[in-house]
Amino acid sequence: MKSRLFVAALVVVGLGIVSAQTASAAPRYFIGSSNWSTTSNWATSCSAATDNTAPAAGDEVVICPSKSSTYDMSLSGASAIDSLDVQEGADVSFSSSKTLTVDVVVVRPAVSTNGVPGTITLGASSTSLEITGGDQQIDGEIVLSDAGATLVFNDASTRLEGFGHITGSNASAEVRIGSGVTLELEPRMTMRGLLKVTRVGADDQGTLINRGVVDADAAGALTIDYVTVDLGEGGIFRLSSTGSLTFGSSGTYANVHSDIEVFGGNSSATVNFDADFRTVGKLVYEAGIVDATGVEAQFARAIARN
Repeated sequence: MKSRLFVAALVVVGLGIVSAQTASAAPRYFIGSSNWSTTSNWATSCSAATDNTAPAAGDEVVICPSKSSTYDMSLSGASAIDSLDVQEGADVSFSSSKTLTVDVVVVRPAVSTNGVPGTITLGASSTSLEITGGDQQIDGEIVLSDAGATLVFNDASTRLEGFGHITGSNASAEVRIGSGVTLELEPRMTMRGLLKVTRVGADDQGTLINRGVVDADAAGALTIDYVTVDLGEGGIFRLSSTGSLTFGSSGTYANVHSDIEVFGGNSSATVNFDADFRTVGKLVYEAGIVDATGVEAQFARAIARN
């Protein structure tokens, strides 16, 4: 089929924790180092001595400031915890093949001089963080750095708020949106790097509403497929590297309101439209390739930047 790239009305030349807490056990505070399963790492507050009690199902978990922890337990499914609060300078790294299920996630920003934000890292094989609640506050970073790492959203309506990042550094790492789930990326939130945004199961199709920024900012692929991209006023899908941003052939992109920005790091950087794509937003082009071979890609207007 002949490619068609439509631009209406313009001819383009050169193309703090935010949730209501339910009743639960007293919060568990990580005060030590290394493994969650080491009971001496836990206390009743960040300033208390250990009480030798690791988290259990339904608990609220706080990783105290500047503490480095390794999640090596099995708190998923019926053993899910209520909340995870990763404070300034703290981090959680997942051991191989571990899954954590949690209702509310808060990743704190850096507020002190020379401070660093909180971080959750899915950096080992077959690791998964499953979030089952609605509003999430991400002012730090969630990193997916292994090919088998997955970040899963399974609440019917999930909003990612804050000014943090979901960062992929492996093109096979996945952000998964469950069947009937709407994931909203709110203003100031960024999803970036190398990763796939996709479905959970073979018959699933969730929805991504991007009011923030989805940025292919690394040398590799950021792919969106098997999801519906809908609405997203004020949002941006951006290519700002030497890699690619791909809207896959099994996705639905008929009612997008976000802008597309093509700021490729070289002349071969590519935005791929593998299915029909329609947005009331802009196409802003500076460098790279816009490939809509065999499909229709429609924008309200286009802007060429030198």
